[in-house]
Amino acid sequence: MSDTWSKKSALGLEWILDFVDPDEGIGIGTDQIAPFGGFAFANTNTGLTLIPLVQHFASHNAST
Repeated sequence: MSDTWSKKSALGLEWILDFVDPDEGIGIGTDQIAPFGGFAFANTNTGLTLIPLVQHFASHNAST
């Protein structure tokens, strides 16, 4: 981008497991998979890094 700012890409996957016990706060009724992606912008002079991400949550019913 310039001598001061550099750009990197980021991709990942978040997997949320439901432990089927809402009384204990560890159950929401379904397992979820949430892929995410974005770009990281790093300032080489100050060390500041900005990472805006976009994430999509999807439910799935499968044995864990």
